[in-house]
Amino acid sequence: MSTAGKRQSGGGAARAATAIAALKVAPSTHVESVLAQLGPMIDPDVALLCVLDADGDPPAVLYSWGLRTGSGRIARRGQDGFVARSPAQRRPTLRALDPERDADLIGATPTPLTHAAAAAIRALDRGTRGHLIAGFTGPPEDQAASLWAMKCGATLLSVCLHFPGALDRFVATPRIDALTGCVTYEHTLHELRREVNRSARAGTPLSCCFVDLDGFKHVNDEHGHLLGNEVLAEVSQALRSGVRSFDTVGRYGGDEFVVILPQTAKAEACALAERLLRLITRTSLRPLRLRLTASIGVAEWKPGMAPEDLLANADGAMLRAKALGGRVVAATGLRPRAATSSKS
Repeated sequence: MSTAGKRQSGGGAARAATAIAALKVAPSTHVESVLAQLGPMIDPDVALLCVLDADGDPPAVLYSWGLRTGSGRIARRGQDGFVARSPAQRRPTLRALDPERDADLIGATPTPLTHAAAAAIRALDRGTRGHLIAGFTGPPEDQAASLWAMKCGATLLSVCLHFPGALDRFVATPRIDALTGCVTYEHTLHELRREVNRSARAGTPLSCCFVDLDGFKHVNDEHGHLLGNEVLAEVSQALRSGVRSFDTVGRYGGDEFVVILPQTAKAEACALAERLLRLITRTSLRPLRLRLTASIGVAEWKPGMAPEDLLANADGAMLRAKALGGRVVAATGLRPRAATSSKS
């Protein structure tokens, strides 16, 4: 190789290292947007973005979706698991998981994963910098389409390694509501449909919460819409801080939010909704010291129920809570429960 070629190769590697560092500190919603955009084509039960560091070190799982098992265990190279073996794959591949070597990945979800796919994220110098990983509870119906989508997603992330700001322009804005940081209305409906399909396929529970702030019109009328926007931002932060990594908080419209709770039955969903209600009631805006409350409706998906019906049931439960005076969690078929003291 010529001296000029060596300089170009070394410079490319340095640029890749710098870009990887930038990707590691990028807002998680940006990378999660890439994973979400690929959802309809891949339809995985687990998605991970893994980046390689020094030779011999285990891959670093930067971002994940749907993962319950600790990512550090899944990525350990010493166990020769699927994530650790992925760098050896030059093309997007789909493999049946090995019960011994891939035990951590298989057990990453309540319904055991059976297959996983990997697509390489490459740098300008053609070196592999990481992998996009997808896990499935059964082989995808259209394996060719899933692998093609994996390749497209990995290519997009490869571009973003060298142009980190591209994630903003490509995917972040349309999926995330700019004011609240929650998922937009359109993507909330998409996530709900996807989770209903997943529950129908895997036989796992699914619940949905419909959140409506109490007296929000009074805030806008008395203090102005700018302060109203601050209220929405504070509430959305409280909601997002109170859910799990694999839950979805979406802005339905105005002061209404939808919380999608995969792998969650009604009783557990009500407990989580009560925690969210406590977080909202503890939220205040200084110096006005506004105390916020909300009405929350909870509904559980049943086999054969359409996504629209699940959302309508949660909305109906919320209206029931509102009719009782607010600051209440109501669920279909259960007695409404008020929030406990904000000091609890």
